[in-house]
Amino acid sequence: IKNRTLQINASDKELSELYTRASLFVFPSLYEGFGIPILEAYACHCPIAISNTSCFPEIAGDAAIYFNPYSVKDITNTIEAIIYNPQKANELIHKGIKRLELYSWEKTVVETEKTYKKTIRGYNF
Repeated sequence: IKNRTLQINASDKELSELYTRASLFVFPSLYEGFGIPILEAYACHCPIAISNTSCFPEIAGDAAIYFNPYSVKDITNTIEAIIYNPQKANELIHKGIKRLELYSWEKTVVETEKTYKKTIRGYNF
């Protein structure tokens, strides 16, 4: 796979530009702890096609098109369904912008603090 893979060590600014200029963000991961790249793509108004595994459906909701990451044919068909349909891509961009409203660093801090308080009983915060 090494001769078929291109890894770019991009700065945040470069990464933002890559998302912004992309026709589609494809994320074929089999497992992620959360999937921050999904939110990054939304923030840059990039439509997404992602695997139907892990936490992705919970994070992306209806703002993504999903594929079976074990099926090359399914991945290909999903990519083509967005690349060759600008209306669908635009719909996903708008849904992604709305979906992004559910997530913020402020909310993450509050929810993380709640989790710690539940986990560490008897400790004063």
